[in-house]
Amino acid sequence: MVSLPQYDLLSAFEDYMKGLERKAEDIMETSESQRKRKERQNRDAFKGTETKCFFFFFRRKQNDFGFRLPSTFF
Repeated sequence: MVSLPQYDLLSAFEDYMKGLERKAEDIMETSESQRKRKERQNRDAFKGTETKCFFFFFRRKQNDFGFRLPSTFF
């Protein structure tokens, strides 16, 4: 039976562990980028609804007071 020298065993183990670390880092990066993308999409969607709500209430108020802004304002 042929046995590998101890150095070869340790270097193989180190390479294996480095590969696992790289894989874990890749998984963390992709999950973080997906989370940030989802947050950005939610924020953009909220900004759109926030603006729509503002103009809805603003138009309602200006009609209550009986004045109107030029249509170019919107």
